[in-house]
Amino acid sequence: MRKIAIIVIVLMFIFIGFFSGCTNTQNSGTPSNNENNNNKNVTSPEKLYFYNQLGQFGYIANPKVAFTIKQIKTSVDFVSVSDSGYISVDKPSDSNNGYFWVYFSAENQDNVMADSPSTYWMRLLVSGTEMSQDTPSYSMTGLYDSSAKINPGAKNEGWIIYSIPKNAKNVQFVYEFSNGYAIWNISSSQLVFQERTFNNLADGQSITFGSEQDYFELSISHDKTVKSYSYKLPSYDYVYTQDADTGYKFVFITVVAKNMGANKIYVPTPYDMKLIANGKQYSNEGYYGENSYQDASGVIYPGVTGEGSVVFQVLDNVTSATISVELASGQEAFWLISV
Repeated sequence: MRKIAIIVIVLMFIFIGFFSGCTNTQNSGTPSNNENNNNKNVTSPEKLYFYNQLGQFGYIANPKVAFTIKQIKTSVDFVSVSDSGYISVDKPSDSNNGYFWVYFSAENQDNVMADSPSTYWMRLLVSGTEMSQDTPSYSMTGLYDSSAKINPGAKNEGWIIYSIPKNAKNVQFVYEFSNGYAIWNISSSQLVFQERTFNNLADGQSITFGSEQDYFELSISHDKTVKSYSYKLPSYDYVYTQDADTGYKFVFITVVAKNMGANKIYVPTPYDMKLIANGKQYSNEGYYGENSYQDASGVIYPGVTGEGSVVFQVLDNVTSATISVELASGQEAFWLISV
């Protein structure tokens, strides 16, 4: 019995040594091998090719196609601007997740037409669990098209987008080919999600909002608090006087919105703004004086600045307030002011 046990142990060591030899094989792309990775995402592959840096290449033969990840980026939401200038915000269905962008490149290094590597063979794993692709908008430019043919010497490149937890660890991008897996290990230092948080902004503080190409700068500041005010309508000489209701006062804020992009864009109007104080919400008073923000807002063109006053009538006992501004559907900003 002791002799049989020794034989079994020897066979086990031979098997372990053989399997370790398989997993340590490297390909012509000179990837760096990482023996400490958690490989539970693959099951007994013939070969594992590890890439610890973006830009390292793997290869598909017949015809020969070189593939790699050139770039990654992270965001919690995706903001787009339509041709008409209106802004929309897309977020993952799971509020704990953000968008993880992978810029995938495939180059045909052969002399015949090649198929693009299919996203069907691509996986994004977080601690061994596969994440779902989650493209915010299929009309966005720069997406990877896995159905495209690649001419000899040409490349097919573009973004592939996944939804992953904001606190993700042990992230790997995996491409499965005929005899194994190419695995890129994503450093935790690259997983810094940029979340748009516009809470508790200071009086007069500026923010920017929009897409990477088209966006605006916006600031809210307290101008004055009065019991009555006078104004003239544009192109008229008659002076109007407005008195506050008994127990109320007028709060003037100055709004400055500038189109910083290359195309027209929608900036918030007074109807997108609320004043919140002591558990009560106030809408704007419909101020139409010569310096009204109403006529300067809405869709504005590149380089244009919309500036003017918005007026709220609030109770006399209000001393501090929050100005809420809806930047786009599902996204608000909040300025704190003293009145």
